[in-house]
Order: sequence, then C-alpha cells, then structure tokens
Amino acid sequence: HELGAGRRERILHREKMMIRLGQGLFLNGRIDKHARSRTIHAFQHFARVAARLHVEKTVAFATSALREANDGEKLIHSIRAKTNIDVRIISGKEEAHFIAQGILRNEKKLPPRMALVDIGGGSMEVSICRKKETKFSESFDLGTARLQQVFLEKNPPRAAAISKLREYIHDTIKQKMRAERWTKESIIIGSSGTVKALGKILKKENHAKEIKVADLSRLVKKMSGMNTTRLLGIPGMEAKRVDMILAGSLLLEETALALGAKKILPTDFSLRDGILAEELNLVREHKSSRMELHLEELYAKARQFGVSEFYIKQSVALAESVFDRLKKLHKLD
Repeated sequence: HELGAGRRERILHREKMMIRLGQGLFLNGRIDKHARSRTIHAFQHFARVAARLHVEKTVAFATSALREANDGEKLIHSIRAKTNIDVRIISGKEEAHFIAQGILRNEKKLPPRMALVDIGGGSMEVSICRKKETKFSESFDLGTARLQQVFLEKNPPRAAAISKLREYIHDTIKQKMRAERWTKESIIIGSSGTVKALGKILKKENHAKEIKVADLSRLVKKMSGMNTTRLLGIPGMEAKRVDMILAGSLLLEETALALGAKKILPTDFSLRDGILAEELNLVREHKSSRMELHLEELYAKARQFGVSEFYIKQSVALAESVFDRLKKLHKLD
C-alpha cells in the first residue's frame, strides 16, 4: 500500500496464499512440519515482493493457529531469522475488532443492522452491528480446519458425526448469545474464503449474488453424503477447499440459524483491511503500532531471554499492585 501526495492511498500489490497453518494443529497442539515449511516460504516470498516495491514498513499478524500452537514461538523466531519480519499474535477479540473495522470502513452498501461473520481455519469472528457501530463481538473457537479435524475425520462423514458437530456449533454460539443478550439479525455480511466459495457454488445454481440460508441448507444436505470425488463434481467447487467445504458450510448454516438470519451477503473486505486501516492511521499520526506491548508477547520475549516463570509472575503482580494503588492519581480503569 502506498500513501502518496495529500495522503492519498494506492494499492501497489495484493496477493493471498493459502498455507494451511492449522494442518493437524487442533488435534495435537503442534505445527505440522510441512505447514511450517509452507509458512516460511510464503514469508520469504512476501519479503522479496516488499523489497522489490521498496516497502518502508511491514506488519505481520498471526491469529488462531499461533494463539494455540505449543511451538508457535519457534516458528515466529524462524520467520524473523529468515526474513527479518516480526509476527505479532493478536487475540480473538482484536481479530473480531479488525474484521469489523475492515468491513464497516470499506463496504459501501450496508444495511442499517446486520451480523458480520468471518470464518477462518481455527476460529470464527461474529459481530452484531448497527450502521457503523459494533454492539456485540466475539471470537469463537470454531473454524473449518478445527471442526474438520475434530468431528469429520471420515470421508464422507457419518450422520452421527454431523449431528454432533451441529449440536456443538449451536450450543457454543447460543451460550454466548444468551449470556450477553445478543439480538437476532436477518442479514449476515459474510467474509472469508469459505463464504465466497459457497457463494460461488450457489451462484452457479441460482445466479444470485446473495446466499439464501434455505439454499445453503439444501446444499449442505446434498454435500453431507458425498466423498471428495463427488464433491469435486459440484459446479463452482474450488479444489483447494474441497476437504474443508462441508465443515465450513455446516458452520455457516448453524451460525445463520442461531442468529435468525435469512440471507448472507458475501464481502471482499475482512481482517487485513481492518489492520491496514489501523496502520495507515498510525502512519498519519506518526505513531507506532498500538499492539506492540501485549502481555502475552512480553511473556514470550522474557522466556526467550531465560527469565523464570516465577519471576515474570512476580513482576506482573508488582506492576498491577503499583497501578491499583496509584488509581487516585492516574484515574484509569
């Protein structure tokens, strides 16, 4: 991205690579060696692109897979050593916030009230919005790779496994909705590759840009008994997503049903657009990232330098105690 004269923005290069970082991760908690290799190669490629374009600032963020991987810091260290790019792990709440900002700031035609749903490999972010304001927001540990690995190991999966998965998705979402009294929404703005892939398949059938939840339910029912070969025969099916398409479609359908939605409108905007908007604002304000000093990131840095867990916790407790005792002075929550 380039900021030109008068701070006008211009996209110089846009590219997406599907690296499947969550391959096997949600069962054993460790990054697969092939996924690790694909990730490092992707970063090396983007580092070369950035060098060619004379990029002054590079930002890289990690989400669900590295939030959970036991050996995530090892991968982050390898990326830094090979490309000089620092990867920051963001929380689920931050991910939901940036996805919402990416859509709300960029999508031109939005209904006055809606739910934003973004389906990733390890998590799903949902926000309930009124115009440009987010009322409720949550990151759920529901993602295509995670659900595929845990529930749908057979091909095609058994009916009992699908029922169990549906129940798990429904209960997870409904629990949050009841606890925080979320409103139901008739329209979902759907971001991510899964939503767009399903939109592409259904568009082949009815030539509509929007996804009707009733049509999605029919598609899910049809795909539930299919093996990979038969799934590939569906018009519009993307080969790179065929192994995750059923998990993704079940997740989207159950989310829509829980939210009371009747239709889903796919959007091209998502997480990276929210991050980009934030970073451009920081450049304009001549500030560094607001996300440089996460506590979890500081823990990881301290461990790298051999600081004991006991000492880290004592330092944090002391800092919190000082903060609390000085509340009358700083007046912060």
